[in-house]
Order: sequence, then C-alpha cells, then structure tokens
Amino acid sequence: MDPRSRQDTFAFKLITYQERHLRNEPLDIYPNMPCTVDFLRTDERENRLAASPGISWPYILENVFDDKGTYRFTITVNGEGVSKSKTVEIDWDSQWDTISGR
Repeated sequence: MDPRSRQDTFAFKLITYQERHLRNEPLDIYPNMPCTVDFLRTDERENRLAASPGISWPYILENVFDDKGTYRFTITVNGEGVSKSKTVEIDWDSQWDTISGR
C-alpha cells in the first residue's frame, strides 16, 4: 500500500522566520549545470533520518523525523537578486535501505 494513501496520516507545516543555511560557506551554482546539495542522511547503523554531516538543524527539529511519513522540504537558492525554489519529497518508512525521494 502506498504510505501516502493511508487514512491515519497527518500533516504539519513548520515555518521558520529565519533563513537556514545548509552550508557554512556560499556555494557556487552555475546556470544549466546540475548541483547536488546534501541536507539529509540515513544509514544502516543509526537507521534514522538526520541532517547531513556539517549541517546543523534548529533544535526544534531534533526528533521531528522519528515518525514514518512523507517529508517535504523546500530549498531556495538565492543569488544576484534571483531566487529559485525546489520541493523535495522524502518517503520514510523507518528503514534506511528503502528510503525514496522525488
């Protein structure tokens, strides 16, 4: 069964009024060149979702990924007066080797 079709799901939207930088230093991104930005990780040892190494999440997000579900992140890139956003959805069923995203 598709986890997004369950009747017992709920959604919440966490809004932060401060920008959150995913890196300590600016990242050069060039037009029409794909660039991977790591922000989330899981592994066999811990078998949980967490911030990628070198990224610190706000304290309020410490245990927010403990539940199974679909997590949506909107990442916005700003530069030279232009902003572009991309939404990433992660399906998490508490198993590190079956995580999927789009």
